[in-house]
Amino acid sequence: MEIWHRVSFSKKDNVKECLDANSISYKEALLPGDSYMLTIEIKETDADWSIIKPLIKLNTFDFVWTEFTIDEIKNAMWSLVRPSFSIGSPVGNPWDSVENRCDSCGVGWKQTHPIYLKKEPNMKGNAFASFHGGFELLGASNIIQILKEEKVNGFQEIDLLIKSSNLSSPSVKFISVLKVANPGYVNINTKQHLCPICNNTWFDFHKLGNFRIGKNTFEKTLDFQLTNEWFGSGRAARREIICSSKFVNLALENKWKGLQFIPVIVD
Repeated sequence: MEIWHRVSFSKKDNVKECLDANSISYKEALLPGDSYMLTIEIKETDADWSIIKPLIKLNTFDFVWTEFTIDEIKNAMWSLVRPSFSIGSPVGNPWDSVENRCDSCGVGWKQTHPIYLKKEPNMKGNAFASFHGGFELLGASNIIQILKEEKVNGFQEIDLLIKSSNLSSPSVKFISVLKVANPGYVNINTKQHLCPICNNTWFDFHKLGNFRIGKNTFEKTLDFQLTNEWFGSGRAARREIICSSKFVNLALENKWKGLQFIPVIVD
């Protein structure tokens, strides 16, 4: 497991001289006037992290993610799954196809209406995908058929409609996860928020290390489930998708593209 940072510094951060003095490489983007942006990708086990870390201030852009080894993913009983490929946006406002969504935080929504696509999507060799927002899990029709044959359960396929013809896409389906798990997220370092409008809570997206849950959180007979808790930012909260080792290993063995996994630890 490696924790990575993509850090961006502006001219006013006054770090360029320090980076050059320590021979730390960066990508420089020139901005209007004499301004610039310096971007560095670095893992916390890198020797230069001890130099970069003190330079990161409250307002510094610091995008964090965790990369896991194949063995760490294979050996987990459960994994959080997120699509890593996008087919673009659906037709219209995606929130028009859901109900019960809080306009302030986004908590509570449920897919209730058809989703329309402008044209037949190009999956570019990916087995799974999402729209730009990353809330949805879409699957290639032939892959979904394999899941059915392998008796992977806990989901329902829903047609995506092509706007011009009002016919179903033959190549891609929406994977609707049916079961909402029991509450059980073990929060170590993720910021929690309380919505002043709907009085529900949500968390920032999980980024650091394994996703942790308590015992008896998930239904052991299901391969797909949703977290009880909501995660996100602004007005775009969502429940995360949890999948079983059966699905994960099937995806790895077949080298299906378009997914990323975060192993779950049961506390």
